[in-house]
Amino acid sequence: MSTWQKDIRVPLPDGTWLAGDLALPDGDGPFPSVLIQSPYGKERLGAALPRESARTWLDFWDRDRYALLIVDWRGFHGSAPAGGSGARKPAHRGEDGVAVLSWMALQPWSNERVAAWGPSALGRAVLRTAAQQPLPLVCGIPLVCHMGHFYDDLYEGGVLEESHDRSIRALGFGLPDSVRDEPYSGTPFWREGEKECRPEDINIPLLLVTGWFDLVTARTLRFFSMLQTVGGQRAMAHSRLLVGPWHHTAIDHRRQGGMKFPGAAGAGAKEMRDFLAHWVLREQDRGWPEFTGVRYWQMGEERWVDVPSWPPRTTDRTLHLTPDGGLADDPSGRGELSFTADPENPVPTRGGANLPMGLKAGPIDQRPLEEREDVLVFSTGPLEEPVAITGAARVTLTVVTDAPDCDIAVRLTDVHEDGRSMLLADSIRRAKLRGGTDRPMPVTPGLPFEITVTLPPLAQTFLPGHRIRISVAGSNWPRYERNAHTGADHFDGGEAFPAQITLRFGTGSPARLVLPIKR
Repeated sequence: MSTWQKDIRVPLPDGTWLAGDLALPDGDGPFPSVLIQSPYGKERLGAALPRESARTWLDFWDRDRYALLIVDWRGFHGSAPAGGSGARKPAHRGEDGVAVLSWMALQPWSNERVAAWGPSALGRAVLRTAAQQPLPLVCGIPLVCHMGHFYDDLYEGGVLEESHDRSIRALGFGLPDSVRDEPYSGTPFWREGEKECRPEDINIPLLLVTGWFDLVTARTLRFFSMLQTVGGQRAMAHSRLLVGPWHHTAIDHRRQGGMKFPGAAGAGAKEMRDFLAHWVLREQDRGWPEFTGVRYWQMGEERWVDVPSWPPRTTDRTLHLTPDGGLADDPSGRGELSFTADPENPVPTRGGANLPMGLKAGPIDQRPLEEREDVLVFSTGPLEEPVAITGAARVTLTVVTDAPDCDIAVRLTDVHEDGRSMLLADSIRRAKLRGGTDRPMPVTPGLPFEITVTLPPLAQTFLPGHRIRISVAGSNWPRYERNAHTGADHFDGGEAFPAQITLRFGTGSPARLVLPIKR
């Protein structure tokens, strides 16, 4: 067991301090340690620690072997100034992390070997601290996060991720208002955020953990690939990535949205425990690392797959959308299908890669949406053989609209034999940014254009008897900001109007779904 010491003051070089709670194992030290830097309150996080369940991220912590220090971020909760003035101003988490580690190394209970752990915003603090290369830090476990700030953290396909933007602001992370003023990529604002992604500065083993229904899966995969190519020598050689069938706040949970994945439950905690034993306790005989590179969950087959790097080798398979609502290996027939996208009656978000703050997350049955008149649905027949994809699918359409702009929202689902249409991945593309998110390309009403929607990466096997389905709509709100159809960068309800959107099929009018098939 362990004994808690509450409200410790950890001094910082500038004369201020951070509030912390410390748990020490029973018995004589010194002990190896785990550091958590949190904006959510050390008491709230500490209250979850005694739970004995694979459903909590903190199952990795062995209270009999590790000391645990939880500190509030500078300006947050117990580390806020008296009276709360300036409590939400951002601080450099990396520099504060180094100061806390230096203090920990000097304590009589510490053996000077520390791991840093944290999900999401806490994980970013792990990465920023690791980039400072403090000597006491021997490894890190950042979950559901990546390094740096990128355009596609808040814009997808050129569309503001409205619910995510709103949630971050509600959590008090000091997101600048200028995010809305920067609707195009490649500007000095976004280039400055990208500079924070410096994998070459990290030289400790990292265990990154994410899920196929996470908000940042694509960026986490990209960051891990960067670690493997330009990271410090130890990071490059010893870092690992675990990708489960999980969403942002449900790592290791059995249930994800409307699906259950019992075979993956608790796998993250096990890998974390073994990772810490190997690098912090230096127990080389604990069986870790069991894998090198990437371990991911192949949904449908319900099993773990190990590959040395991401992405694995794939071959494209093209399925063509047909005007009778089919998905076929060969294009058949010419024609058109139309719907009206009304900003006052948008197609609602139903599951997916969301923060569960007012929205459901994970795989949810899409049939209620597919019954709407403003949603076009395309499906294969029942599959005779399994179809296994690993990577990012993409949809290319030929579109005509009567408005100066519109959005194309796509969902990919697995249709089970009982009829459930379970969401796997969804994304969106703004028509005026179809050529790239760095500059607009005007839409001429009445003239056709091609547009490609790239879906988030996933690993999914569609089983025999199941069907592959995509749906096409003009919105997915409030996950993505609505389009007023005026050509403006952001939604203005006073100016918005409905737009007719038509898909064309046939020779010279591509309408296809490209799947990355596992080799």
